[in-house]
Amino acid sequence: MQDSDDIQDRASVLGWIADDTERFDALRNLFRDCGDMATAYADPMAVARLLVGKATDAFYAARLVARAFPVEAGV
Repeated sequence: MQDSDDIQDRASVLGWIADDTERFDALRNLFRDCGDMATAYADPMAVARLLVGKATDAFYAARLVARAFPVEAGV
């Protein structure tokens, strides 16, 4: 699913944003986009859950690395 790959890529980038408020706003927008993308499918709720889950996993993985290497993340 192309939408899933796009969401995961975007979430990985968001994990590197150093400013908490900026990161929160970007993540909120990403979750909103998950819902918008999901409306194109037959079961939007299931797809939205899938996309948000994949975004969350990718975001947490990126945050883990960003926090381990704060210089590269600008933290």
